[in-house]
Amino acid sequence: MITKRTSTTTWNNSGADLMGHGLITSESKCINNVQITTGSRYKDESGANPEELVSAAQSSCFTMILIKMLKKAGYKDLRIKTDCTIKFDVDRIIESNLYVNANIPNMAESVFLEFLEKAKNESLITKVLKVKVTVECNFNSNKLGLPDVAILGRNL
Repeated sequence: MITKRTSTTTWNNSGADLMGHGLITSESKCINNVQITTGSRYKDESGANPEELVSAAQSSCFTMILIKMLKKAGYKDLRIKTDCTIKFDVDRIIESNLYVNANIPNMAESVFLEFLEKAKNESLITKVLKVKVTVECNFNSNKLGLPDVAILGRNL
């Protein structure tokens, strides 16, 4: 089954702003008239930027495929948080770094690391990016919840 998703960017270039600014809206309206500027892309100005949207797509796609694999294998009560950092220069994305916090009761860490590697390779956004993707994790197999530490532990 082929599915389509659409987003629209409207760009204005007028007045004193040399590069202009734009608004992004997604079909579902979960992104609705979000400001985008070159200043938000290359400087610390407010507004969204394409690389931030790519990192959101990467972290969500990876997490969704990982959850699907774990559920299919019979694991329950899953708590996973994935952060993604996209490294880029002026004309290309260089690398994607995923930081995964996971609490999965009754799972061995070695098994979880195998799932991470599979999810990394099967993520649609990973396939589209065609860049180096790293995954670091903090894994917990008790029922107390996600660990407080946000990143690091094991590196794939």
